[in-house]
Amino acid sequence: MNNALQIIRMFIATSVLGLLLTGVVYAEAPHSIQALEHAVAAETHGKMGHSKEFHHHAKEAIKHTTASEKAHTDAHMHVTEAIKHLKETVKHGEMGHSLIAIHAKEALKHAEISEKAHADAHHHMTEAAKHLHESVKHNEAGHRDLVADHTQQAIEHIKSTF
Repeated sequence: MNNALQIIRMFIATSVLGLLLTGVVYAEAPHSIQALEHAVAAETHGKMGHSKEFHHHAKEAIKHTTASEKAHTDAHMHVTEAIKHLKETVKHGEMGHSLIAIHAKEALKHAEISEKAHADAHHHMTEAAKHLHESVKHNEAGHRDLVADHTQQAIEHIKSTF
């Protein structure tokens, strides 16, 4: 019984560490903010016909969108690992090894919610990057109307991560 309790404590400690690391990775939010700032600047310059300035801000927005996308991917992997360990803890708790299963189930619920949030943010940043790349292509081809459309769609995807 004492050995099982040590195993459960180890799983919980590992899960908590995983959740803490997730918070550290998620602290990369300034990339999404900078991506939004540059995307809005690119949109403004695009509407004014400033091709060179548009191109600069669109490239910066892509850089920060990609960095934010990676941060959400890394965070998602940590949360997934924490969930795996929490499920194992719940399994041991349900076998009657301790009352810890109640707390582990609650932690598991929150970890799963966090995992979904990171997956959603990753999806939106991926879509934002696609639209920004399209904006750059259309800017180089002189299609101002398509530049504006794709840039606006990128901005909406970036805003969806906040």
